Amino acid sequence: MKRKILLVDDGETYLRNIGQLLEDKGYEVIKATNAESANKIFDTEDIGLVITDILMDEEPEGFKVLENTQIAEGFPVIGMSANEDYAQEWIKKGGVYFFNKPLDTELLSVVVDRFYNKLLVEMDQVYRQ
Repeated sequence: MKRKILLVDDGETYLRNIGQLLEDKGYEVIKATNAESANKIFDTEDIGLVITDILMDEEPEGFKVLENTQIAEGFPVIGMSANEDYAQEWIKKGGVYFFNKPLDTELLSVVVDRFYNKLLVEMDQVYRQ
């Protein structure tokens, strides 16, 4: 199972803190600071989940990340932003979850773990068939 997470944010503090939280839980975290570098990583790495800031460099670049990942229909992308006006559009365009900044890291941890636990159950059911 891919326990590799692509974390995208133009804020170094968020990249460091969230990245460390996820790494401490056993996830491999690859970091990007903008949509262009995130999309290159997504296209070349075996990513299992994307967590991206939506508003980077004053532009809603997170939607570019979401659009690129939707090539694989239903691919899980979690969005986060200090501007909650993006929440509804994020979900409508295919994002699986939206977090307000400042982030509730405990809730983020629960959501990521549940995603991977659900994936494990689904994989187990496929193998049993």
